[in-house]
Amino acid sequence: MGKKLLIMALSSGLFFSSLAGTVQGAGNTEPGADQKEINGTETAPAEEITEESGIKEQAPKQAEQEKEETAAPAESGENVPAEGDSNQENQAEGDLPEEPNEQAEQNLPVSEEPVQQLEQSVTQEPETGTEAEAVRDQPSVQPEAKQAKAAKTSPTADEVKDGVVEVGNIKYFLKNGAITHSEVYNNGSLIKIQEYYPGSTVKNAESRLKYVFELDLKSSIKKATKVNLKSQKPEAYYQYYSNTQYGNHGYNIQYVFDLNQSGYVTKATKREKGTKRILSWYEYYPNTSFGKHGNNIKYIFDLNTSGHITNASKREKGTKVILERYDYYPGTVYGKHGKNISYVYLFNSKGYVEKATKREKGTKRILTWYKYYANTSFKNKGNNIEYIFNLNKYGYVTKAWKRAKNSKRVMSEYVYYDKASYGKHGSKIKYIFHYDKNGYFTSAVTRKNNSYTVINAWEYYPKTTGSNRSNNVKYWFNIDNDGKIIAGYLREPNSKVTKGQYIFYSGTKYGNHWSRVSSQNLYVQRIRQNPELPWGCAVVSLTQTLNFKGHNLDKIKMAKSMPYSKDPKKGYVGSPFKSQQGDPNLIYPEGLIGLAKKYQTNSQVINGISEAQIKSELQKGNPVLVWVVWKFKPLEWRYYYSGKDRMLAPKEYHVITLTGYDDQGNYIYTDPAGSLISSKVSKSKFNSIFNSFGRRAIVVR
Repeated sequence: MGKKLLIMALSSGLFFSSLAGTVQGAGNTEPGADQKEINGTETAPAEEITEESGIKEQAPKQAEQEKEETAAPAESGENVPAEGDSNQENQAEGDLPEEPNEQAEQNLPVSEEPVQQLEQSVTQEPETGTEAEAVRDQPSVQPEAKQAKAAKTSPTADEVKDGVVEVGNIKYFLKNGAITHSEVYNNGSLIKIQEYYPGSTVKNAESRLKYVFELDLKSSIKKATKVNLKSQKPEAYYQYYSNTQYGNHGYNIQYVFDLNQSGYVTKATKREKGTKRILSWYEYYPNTSFGKHGNNIKYIFDLNTSGHITNASKREKGTKVILERYDYYPGTVYGKHGKNISYVYLFNSKGYVEKATKREKGTKRILTWYKYYANTSFKNKGNNIEYIFNLNKYGYVTKAWKRAKNSKRVMSEYVYYDKASYGKHGSKIKYIFHYDKNGYFTSAVTRKNNSYTVINAWEYYPKTTGSNRSNNVKYWFNIDNDGKIIAGYLREPNSKVTKGQYIFYSGTKYGNHWSRVSSQNLYVQRIRQNPELPWGCAVVSLTQTLNFKGHNLDKIKMAKSMPYSKDPKKGYVGSPFKSQQGDPNLIYPEGLIGLAKKYQTNSQVINGISEAQIKSELQKGNPVLVWVVWKFKPLEWRYYYSGKDRMLAPKEYHVITLTGYDDQGNYIYTDPAGSLISSKVSKSKFNSIFNSFGRRAIVVR
């Protein structure tokens, strides 16, 4: 006879003793008791081996258990991982696909080929010694597990109810006539353990394989395959943590891969070592082959210790490049996660975050859009948001903010017209507010609807907040419907009183307007110096300028409070209350600046001031005190006093307040000794005298 069929009728106690020694199971079954599960291990995710492996009979459920597992869910059309991708919406944990020996664990990419079918044949030899009836060969799952074709034995295999049937290199373990499992040997070494669907016998074993465990030289499980009952094709692969022994493998599955009817990987899970807790879910692009799946992952979902999804990522097909990342609301369950995304992050081809959205819990409605500065890494995204856009319940942008790079400081705020769609929102901005580094308003504009044209503009005094903004406007610009500035106005702090006017060259639009001022004038109210202060032009000019800045000062009190000295750079030489009478009655900017700073601390002496500086200060609303000569006559000098007190001083001088200029080449000024409220002098005439006096000046800020 070819190979000898050895049949050993064993008691149930002897059978489990053999199983424990061969399979390395966790516990032995007592004689006479129903056969128990091997070490409490599992086969498929949340489906127990006792129901499906054949180790424990479950006759009432057998028909249901032999049904073919369904294929993996179809891909979702959404741009984010949703319920449609998971096929888990109506699936409880106990209903997940089966796994070898009571296990609900799952896998990630490892490249191993699907297991082929094992060929088996059992030849029986009747007791009469006649020719044995050949049992028809059936498709095999694993080539190296081929059985011997025909073997003679005394009793037939059908007659063995409890024990071991050895056919070639395979040992079948039977209980009540049904196979519980088998062992495959090669040159005396155990290389595979196979489990079968309930009701399997030696005759039909080759067509009823359920799980195949491949072992290494140390008898540790390298890989397992779940086989479909009808097709006997692989429908799931399992990979294990190192040194996993059969019998203890249920809690040591590292990855579980689900296959569709075409043999392609559709999903996978990664499990925690020593437990059945799922750490991650994986979903794959269509037609992903096992062994080449590592670069074909579409979505990866990470779970916390409670089994809820915390975050996920979407990968590019054929690579591991991340296209999107997802954060989830607390308590999000896989399979119902599509409507529980809190944030979606979009990446460019270089791996930098470009945009993100915040979603409403329980829906997919976008609450907020985020746009990031260039080259923003995912790790540094929090401080690199450039724009934030808030959306209403209809999906329209209502407000937005611009942030400073590498911080969360708001630089600008935007308010939109109705029905501003994100992506087309630029022309729907109604108001723009700009802030300084301390969060105070600096300026604001109004734009025309469906346009970028500015039709109103405001610039604010320092430390302007939302509560005092309307009364703290420094400049207001009157602009026509085409965006051309008609005029600008200077306002008094904490009020709406107009303090000056600016006229711009034709066609000037807001944005570059300060470089296109054609004329301007500050409304500095004249204070007459006479008759009380015939030589008090300097202190009276200072008084009227300080009052322009919001003070209410008296010229006489100011004259008495200014310093007096024999040095005009330290104080007044003589008396402003009377004519010269031998005194120069003179004070220079250096002697008067202390009194100016008492009220306006930022005031400054600028001797040698340029025309550009004068123009800049006037545009900012800062009048300029200048030292010239009465009626712009030529400057003459003479000596006063004698001896050590001898002093060279102008015979005559005058101090006025420059308030503006026009487009005809004139300066505008307020003269405390003049007859006009506001006077003009040509720039050429002014500069000839002003230059001869050293361009002495005080800017009152």
